[in-house]
Amino acid sequence: MKKVVQCVLCLMVFGVSNGYAQSDEKVIDPSKPTNVYTRINNNFEHTNLKDGTQLTGYRFNLSYAVSDFQTTLEIPLLYNHTTQKVGMGDLRLRTFYVPYTDYSKTLGGLGISMDIFAPMGNRIEGISSGNWSISPGIIAGIMISDSYSLWPILSYRYQFADPNLVEGRAQNIEKHGMTFQLMNSINISEKIYLLVTPMLIQNDFATMQSFDYGGEVEFNYMLLKNKLQVGCFSRQLANSEYSSYRLMLRFFL
Repeated sequence: MKKVVQCVLCLMVFGVSNGYAQSDEKVIDPSKPTNVYTRINNNFEHTNLKDGTQLTGYRFNLSYAVSDFQTTLEIPLLYNHTTQKVGMGDLRLRTFYVPYTDYSKTLGGLGISMDIFAPMGNRIEGISSGNWSISPGIIAGIMISDSYSLWPILSYRYQFADPNLVEGRAQNIEKHGMTFQLMNSINISEKIYLLVTPMLIQNDFATMQSFDYGGEVEFNYMLLKNKLQVGCFSRQLANSEYSSYRLMLRFFL
C-alpha cells in the first residue's frame, strides 16, 4: 500500500510540473467526451450505500492519449467508516477509441470503449466489490448547437463468477447487465461547462429486481487555460439508494 501511495504522489507531482510547462497552442475542450487528452484527474470523494455503509477516499485517474486512442488507469484508495478499514477499491482500466469527430455536423462524434474492473481490496472489509467484470460501450455525439450537445452512451457489463463462490454470496455470481446514459453537455462559457446525465441500469438480465435509475451532474471550471480544471460531481441512484459526491482537480499534460 505504501508503494502505491508513493507512486500516486509522484505522478501528481509529474502532472503539475508538466501541466504548467504546457504551451497554449492546443485548445483543451473536455466538454465533448470524444476529445481525448493526456491528463491526471484527482478525485476526493464520499459515497453512501443502501446498507448504511459510508466510504470516503481519494480516486487517482491517469489518462494517456495517442492520436485517436486514450488509455485510462483508475485507482481508488478508500476508508470504510463502518469497518474502519483503509484499502484499494476496484481498479479500473479503460481503452477508448474515437474513429470519428466532426463537430460541424449533427453527428459530431463516435467512440467505442472497453472497461476492465479488477477488485484490489478486501470485500469482507467493505473496501472492494470482490467482482471482476468487463464492460464494452459505445458513445455518439449529437450537436444541437455550439453550446449544447447530446451524448447517448450504451454499455454492456459482464460480471465473472467467483471460482471459489460460497453459496449465498449473490454478489459473486455471473451476471449480464446493461446501462443507458444520455449525457447533456452544456457550455456556459469558455471556462465553464455542465454535464447532466440521466441513466437507466439493468444490473442483471436474470431479474428485474436489479433494475435501477438515476443520474449524474458534473460542474467544471477551467481555472488555468489548457492546464488546470476544477469541478464537482454527484451521482444518485434511486432503487439502490446510492449517492456519491466528488471534488475534482485535473491537470492536462
